[in-house]
Amino acid sequence: MGSLVLAPEHDEESWWPAIVMSVKAKGRLELRWRDWFDEPAFVRRRDQIALLNPSLFLEE
Repeated sequence: MGSLVLAPEHDEESWWPAIVMSVKAKGRLELRWRDWFDEPAFVRRRDQIALLNPSLFLEE
């Protein structure tokens, strides 16, 4: 939980940063958009998200 991932919108052509809020049954993840706090949480399957390399966010 708390991991930053990329998740598709409904059309699956636009991918945006999302935060993993919880892990559900059957490999589903509850997510929230990182930049749109007013939007409700949503669920995607694990095979519908992309992991981000954490080192991209480390300061040198």
